[in-house]
Amino acid sequence: MDFKVAGCELKAAMDSHAAKEAEAVLALAQILWAWALLAVGSVPSIDDGRGPSMLHKQLLLRSSLFFLEAWRAVDRAYVDKSFNGQSWFKMREEYVKKEPMKNKAETYGTIPASTSSLQQQPATTSNHQVVAPAPGGPAEMAGVKAGDYITGVDGTPTAGLSLYEASDLLLGEVGTEAQTPAGIVIDLRNNGGGYFPAGVEMARSLIASGDIVLIADSDGIRDIYSADTSTLDAKIPIAVLVNKGTASASEVMAGALKDSRGSNTTIVGTNTFGKGLIQTIVNLSDGSGVAVTVARYQTPLGIDINKIGISPDITADLDVLPLVSAPDVMCKALQAPTAPRLFK
Repeated sequence: MDFKVAGCELKAAMDSHAAKEAEAVLALAQILWAWALLAVGSVPSIDDGRGPSMLHKQLLLRSSLFFLEAWRAVDRAYVDKSFNGQSWFKMREEYVKKEPMKNKAETYGTIPASTSSLQQQPATTSNHQVVAPAPGGPAEMAGVKAGDYITGVDGTPTAGLSLYEASDLLLGEVGTEAQTPAGIVIDLRNNGGGYFPAGVEMARSLIASGDIVLIADSDGIRDIYSADTSTLDAKIPIAVLVNKGTASASEVMAGALKDSRGSNTTIVGTNTFGKGLIQTIVNLSDGSGVAVTVARYQTPLGIDINKIGISPDITADLDVLPLVSAPDVMCKALQAPTAPRLFK
């Protein structure tokens, strides 16, 4: 049997063993040829000796090439070069050979399916899950809770919206600080973070010296954010209230205070959410994009925040404390006999 790919012949014997080897080589040739098409931006014909073939229909439809384009974006930029302990090249070959990609809709379904084993977040999703509603915000007052799914905002469906587009519809109040005579209490419960520079600057205002957060990619530590000058006395005790709704930039801030201020900072509550990934959107040639995780946040002591979170120094049920609406409300609650211990 003879196969022709762009004028290159591949001859294989008819016995079953040789046929399987030929199929594997042909699949690789198909992939390499598709890469060439991405580079030149054209679609030359492929002939297997039988006229327009199924290979021509499936491989050379431009929509199927978007899968390889997305695969390449992940291959180049993904933070974990072990690809979660699997062969990313083998994954590519299996999807090219087995998954239907005859149109864009099928291809767009294949891309998030292929990256799910990396625990990637697709660029678009039909469901957006709430990490935590903003304390005192409209969502919380409407009864939205951590773990709920958002299907629409003010009549606008969120299906098909990117994470960033959906977030633009859900901007709300961040958590606040309350000061007590015994020290400072920072309430980060149900604070989903979201703006990394704000978390860094807040930490800098409370830490006199030392590191704030480490940025690590596939090659190791690539960047370090450090404290410069703080007007706060380093001996003033700080209690940071956290729960499973404390995420992202809020975890960066909590981790910085815990590691860099040592015994003068107490993390109180339950383990935080564990969201410590840095993602970037890589644009594809059709105007769509794929979200690729390119780095991770680590605390000053090198602890990976993602999926681990910040562990409390004092484990406590903080539901007895109100989500802060005014400093006097929190101060009164902290003086109650049932109030949890906040300082070491």
